[in-house]
Amino acid sequence: MERNPILEQLEEYSDNLEKEIAVLQEKRCISYKPLLESLKKQYAFAHFLMYEESVFDTMPQGYKTLLSKALSDVLVIHSTVTIGCVTQSYNIVRSLFETYVNLMYINKNFEANMKYYEDYTIFAQYHKLEEHKNDPDYKYDPYFIQFKNRTEGPLQEKYSFIENNYKERKDWYFIPLSEEIKNHPDLTDREKKKKNINFKTLCEITGNEKMYQKLYPSTSNAAYSTSLAHNLQSQSVASQAGTVISLVNLSIHLLSQMLLVGLNRQIETGHEECEKYLEIRFA
Repeated sequence: MERNPILEQLEEYSDNLEKEIAVLQEKRCISYKPLLESLKKQYAFAHFLMYEESVFDTMPQGYKTLLSKALSDVLVIHSTVTIGCVTQSYNIVRSLFETYVNLMYINKNFEANMKYYEDYTIFAQYHKLEEHKNDPDYKYDPYFIQFKNRTEGPLQEKYSFIENNYKERKDWYFIPLSEEIKNHPDLTDREKKKKNINFKTLCEITGNEKMYQKLYPSTSNAAYSTSLAHNLQSQSVASQAGTVISLVNLSIHLLSQMLLVGLNRQIETGHEECEKYLEIRFA
């Protein structure tokens, strides 16, 4: 059977393109390879603490959820930057920043705010279940009926204890942040009334307003896809290197700060053995 000449041509083209991309990647990465290695080591260190050393096993589930999400984001950032897709990494950096800010707010009043964060899962699940119960696409589905019959009673009981701690269609931090703004000693009554209870205000109250201003205007314009080869060739090496250095340094910083929250919390609660990890840095 004769091979299709178009397929033969495509195979040759694909091989050449792969070689071309590899050369471009090497050219792009040469100025920031050591920094990418530092990011990989920071990721490995966090993974080591969490899964090999089990350092955070006694931490609340909410902390472990946030750290796990941060690890996933860092891995994607490293991968996208390594293959030259710097533009695509912007929104992942923003996701990492949001996770970090949530943890920084929790850490302002750790036990109380962590309970708000963890219990919000019950609040969200309850309202999702109520929504699906009235949705024709779900309410007659046998799998949904089975799920509803199994979970509705226990979920309703848990919900009854926490329903007043949240507002529907608002973030988990809406009520504690509202109270904090209301009682903030450095804000005038006029300023308090003008404050929206949103992520921007969460950044302000945790001291991350400048980072918010830097990240959001720049990343909001990056929500489009670009082919790998075009992305590699679209900017000068020097220009892209500067962007990568900023993004990778920020990623290392955010993840390391999240680790510090967990390590310091463990030390404060009697796990002095965690002190040996505090001096390890990869910036």
